[in-house]
Amino acid sequence: MLMKERTLVYITGMFAMGILVARLSKIPALWWLGLLTGILLFWWLGSRQLHRNAGWALIIAFFCLGGFIFQLKHDRQSTLLALLPLDQEVQLRGTVISEPFAYPTRTLYTLQLPNGAKVQLVVRGEKRTNFQPGDVLTAQGLLAKPGQARNPGEFDYRAYLWRQGILAQLSCDPGDITIAKRDAFHWRNMIYQAKAVFLNTVEENMSPQAGAIAKALIFGDKTALEKDIKELFLTLGIMHLMAVSGLHVGFLLILARLLQGLFGLRPFHNFWLTAGLLICYCGLTGFAPSV
Repeated sequence: MLMKERTLVYITGMFAMGILVARLSKIPALWWLGLLTGILLFWWLGSRQLHRNAGWALIIAFFCLGGFIFQLKHDRQSTLLALLPLDQEVQLRGTVISEPFAYPTRTLYTLQLPNGAKVQLVVRGEKRTNFQPGDVLTAQGLLAKPGQARNPGEFDYRAYLWRQGILAQLSCDPGDITIAKRDAFHWRNMIYQAKAVFLNTVEENMSPQAGAIAKALIFGDKTALEKDIKELFLTLGIMHLMAVSGLHVGFLLILARLLQGLFGLRPFHNFWLTAGLLICYCGLTGFAPSV
């Protein structure tokens, strides 16, 4: 068991290292694929005498797999970006794939276009719109690249969106958007509605301040937090608790083990219970990469 756990740690570490190397080196995806194919071939042909080396070859293969997947995604996004008519007034049709993020002067959505490209829809104005995941929208506005960092050490919003697969921003007014189709049974919409029910329960049974903190701790949603609360958490050095991460996944695993002991579940059933909890939580958090 210890050897299997150690191998899993090696595989995970090498996969992450492959992503990092691909990000820094810009090695073409075909090179990664060729190296991956060669290593897998060596692993497959490994005899009993080379069993140990063949095992290491499989671990190294995950290093190449991480680099290949990262570079393949980067190349695909670059291709889709080249197809977008940037810095022009355009009319786009796409499906909402995220819940709304409301700010005092704008509301943000993520649209997926028919070709698979993702665009951030910026709806200007103080009045909050209520488009839901699964809605097919037709929006007209200015399509442009997101702003990027201008000074060293400054937060690079363009790079942040790029890591999420979002290539550009479409800025428009609420009157420039029409709903072409509304799918109440879209799986993203069902997850959004379940989250809305939970949040409404929190708001009804907690004070506004406590409810805002609960949203931030559970879902990483800090939009309702007051400025002084944010500064307090920063001063105490615990702001990371409000970022969805492996800590929250650990809590889910503890919950799954408690349910396993309470109902006497077998390992097979506990596996599917844990997987179901993780998938549901990923959906509730908008499939955050950190989860």
